[in-house]
Amino acid sequence: MLSGYDGGGHCLLYLDNKPREVAFFASTDQAVPAKSAVESVPSTTAFFPIGEPSPNFHLTAIRTGREVSLKACADRPLVLIFVSQTTTGAIGDVNEAVRSQFPLASQAVVASVIGLNTVPGLFHQLIKLVLGWSYKQAAAGVPGDLDPADFVLIVPDWDGKMYEKFHVPDTSKAAAVVIIDRTGMVQGAFQGADIAEQTVQTLRWL
Repeated sequence: MLSGYDGGGHCLLYLDNKPREVAFFASTDQAVPAKSAVESVPSTTAFFPIGEPSPNFHLTAIRTGREVSLKACADRPLVLIFVSQTTTGAIGDVNEAVRSQFPLASQAVVASVIGLNTVPGLFHQLIKLVLGWSYKQAAAGVPGDLDPADFVLIVPDWDGKMYEKFHVPDTSKAAAVVIIDRTGMVQGAFQGADIAEQTVQTLRWL
């Protein structure tokens, strides 16, 4: 368990090293994004049984209050990107890959689950400010004819329950993805360097 001093330092790490601005849609006018931390993991690793029912959950997105749950996303595939502060680059990588093939929110929901269970409750409001800043930056990259709230879904996992439910391993070095189909079955669960490609390949079959 973190002491107040350690917790404060952890919080300052988030405040001093805000996640880099991520692009949810590829654009020829944008600079090539920095390499994602997932590249340090050479292969894709599965961690949740494929074809098994998804655990039930209910999440609320930062800034927009949008619901992310099996019920709310029952009519389309749901992609959950699990990241820590050091692997947020994967959010842009996966979103760009998905939206290049599935540009409409009606085709797939993509939500970013931020692991924050090591941050003491005393600092949650500060972290919400940082995540709100991240939402604003990401929303600016969504085309003007689309609602950013449909595409930028940032959901904090304050207590680590989402990580526990899906048996997600440590994401400090590599992000992880879980894909749930329209019937609530898990059809993908992987972690590694090629999660963006794996995500698109899985969605093509759903």
